[in-house]
Amino acid sequence: MHAADLIEDAFPHGTVAGYRAGCRGAVCPAALACRDVQRRYAGDFGFKRLVDAGVLLADILARDAAAAEGIEKRDRQAARTAARPAASAPKVEKAPRAPRAPRVPGTVKPAPVTVATTSPADEYSAAIAAWREKRTGLRLALRSAQTILVRAARDRDAARAELEAFLAAGEPVKPEPVRSRMRRTREQAEADVKRMHDEQLTDAAIAERMGVGVQYVGQVRRELGLEPHRKPRKQRAPRQPRQVAGHGTNAAYARGCRCAECTEAARVYHREWMARRRENAESIPAEHHGTAYGYQLGCRSRKTCPAAVSCVEASLAEERRRRREAGIPEAAPRTAAEPAREHVRELMAGGMSVLAIADAADVSKSVIKTLLYGRSGDRKGPLPTELTVDNAERLLAVKIQEATR
Repeated sequence: MHAADLIEDAFPHGTVAGYRAGCRGAVCPAALACRDVQRRYAGDFGFKRLVDAGVLLADILARDAAAAEGIEKRDRQAARTAARPAASAPKVEKAPRAPRAPRVPGTVKPAPVTVATTSPADEYSAAIAAWREKRTGLRLALRSAQTILVRAARDRDAARAELEAFLAAGEPVKPEPVRSRMRRTREQAEADVKRMHDEQLTDAAIAERMGVGVQYVGQVRRELGLEPHRKPRKQRAPRQPRQVAGHGTNAAYARGCRCAECTEAARVYHREWMARRRENAESIPAEHHGTAYGYQLGCRSRKTCPAAVSCVEASLAEERRRRREAGIPEAAPRTAAEPAREHVRELMAGGMSVLAIADAADVSKSVIKTLLYGRSGDRKGPLPTELTVDNAERLLAVKIQEATR
């Protein structure tokens, strides 16, 4: 389908058929673009039912506008009803209040009596919740007391061991200072790090063995002045220089060399390639010939296919069937473009312009320009050899007298 076909009067703009025929942009001239119609047709069941019933798009849009206007009127009426003042309602006369009893001097005003509004079930639930909260607090207090007792027992055992050592030595045993214990631990850590570093272990492996962080191991290693060990990287294979085939090969012919040696090499390559294709086609089972699957297996020749209907024709028929089921319409019938081109040139020689010929034939000017000069822009190419039958008949029906009027 050509882009010029989208601006023809007979094109079904604003319909699902127009979207399937190729109108999928935002410049659709219909009231509702073809892509919007397709989107609503796929997502709105009511819209799809109306379209399938043959209702025109203008009628559907009119119904939507009327429904939207009705909803807007209903909302306005509801807003006016809600905004009416409450004074318009009839007033209800209140009963006269009973006179108060005179207060005697020196008496105390009684406290208001509060009536319990909770039910027995609520009181029971509140009591159960308070009991559970109290039980949780008791459990936490018990766990804290057990922890304190365990620590006290541990301190007691340590003090008893020190006392036994003092009695056995006959002299007081001074506890080792905290700094001394930290120094010994640091010295032990340095010794472990140095020993494992000598075993060619990385910082991560040393940290995993010692059960410490990698940063701590790195700090100790730097203080000792040791270089880190890393896993050896995999050496990449040296990149081989690209070998370019010289003259006398098919590669040189493909690069553009047309000498006798390269041309003969290209012919030999083509003969071998065709022989391989024939071998592949001969290896296809006979039951697959004459089918689209046979074409996929490699049977690409109409002459060598042993079936009555070649695999190429079967593949084309399958592709047409798939397109028809997908809703893609068939292409318009085409005819030779040379008679219409000669006729347009005669009309232009008789004094008609391209716009006048387009108006008289009721076709777009891009059809005539493409017919005379070929495509322009990125799709520029030779003059078209075919033209749709409808456009050809319209152009051939134009006479020079029609343009001179």
